[in-house]
Amino acid sequence: MIYEIGRVRVWYNPPDVYFEIIDDCRRLETSIEALDEMPYLLKVLIEQQLLEFEVFLKRLNERHKELDSWYHELEQKIEEYKMKGWRPMCEGVKKKQQKTVEKIKEVEEMIQFVSDFKGSLERILNDLNRFIEIVEKVRKEVIV
Repeated sequence: MIYEIGRVRVWYNPPDVYFEIIDDCRRLETSIEALDEMPYLLKVLIEQQLLEFEVFLKRLNERHKELDSWYHELEQKIEEYKMKGWRPMCEGVKKKQQKTVEKIKEVEEMIQFVSDFKGSLERILNDLNRFIEIVEKVRKEVIV
């Protein structure tokens, strides 16, 4: 089975994993040994994804602060309009405030999901590092 990810094709033909990169008219192809080299590639990919999640979480937290600030501004406007007796305008602002609450909940849900997923990847990375260490020890013992 061939998997296509953008311009990259990946397939497995034991004991190797093949990669083909298609760039306009050129095709670059390489392979790595599934058991010996693939864990190192996975380690690099997971580490890179963890860095991306850090940046993404930072942006999500900034967005959460913006929405929270906007919510409080709308709350102040509602109080101001109530004091002035502007009921129709107050209702419009309440609708905006409700939409803001929904957006805040969405961002909070995304922050929680990405944090949990990041934690899962960190655990996988720890297991992968342990696997790499064990394989290297076994190779040294077998070779010596």
